Amino acid sequence: MTNYSKLINSIDEGFCLIQILFDADNQPNDWRYLYVNDIFAELTTLRDAQGKLASEVLPSIEPFWLGIYSGVALTGEPAIATEHVAQVGRWFEVRAVSMDPPERHIVAVMFNNVSLYKQTEYALRESEARLRTMIRNLPGGFAFIIDRELRFTLADGDALYAAGFQPSDVIGKHVDVAPYPERISAFVPLLRQALAGATFSYEHDSHGRSFFTRGIPLRDPYG
Repeated sequence: MTNYSKLINSIDEGFCLIQILFDADNQPNDWRYLYVNDIFAELTTLRDAQGKLASEVLPSIEPFWLGIYSGVALTGEPAIATEHVAQVGRWFEVRAVSMDPPERHIVAVMFNNVSLYKQTEYALRESEARLRTMIRNLPGGFAFIIDRELRFTLADGDALYAAGFQPSDVIGKHVDVAPYPERISAFVPLLRQALAGATFSYEHDSHGRSFFTRGIPLRDPYG
């Protein structure tokens, strides 16, 4: 590894070489850190792991990880996984490959701390769940979200059910073919206006009711 240490320590991903260990019944039961790069400790919070057993530095490590790494060592098949390590309170995205010779059961592991991404993902799911609940209970109304391809990604509300439809009748469909009680394709120019970043307001009648439809652009962190 000495010949490649400078290269491995220059990357912003965690890297380690581990050797899978086996019990008396030839079942994998631990691994030893043969080598860790400079950023390893920063990403994992594990100090001085090199040369130590996983059971020493991660005594409560989830069995999932041993299963992943021993599977790579025994089959030679690479693996990619994203999972939580409770002991350090972080999520990791991991890529693992077997190293030659296979009988040594050595696995090279590259990983990133993706905790922020997972926290953002969870927050977005929670936010979307609250939004869906609010829309579902919207009295006398119908709210929807479309993507840039003019396909419904969310649709719910009292007016949708009153017209005899379910969200599943709409979500995933293009505005031209979605079974909405009026021709929503008439809104396409306005929808494109919102997708371009401008709000719109439109009053219209449908099925004996008067509606006021307002569209606003939704922006992700990248605009």
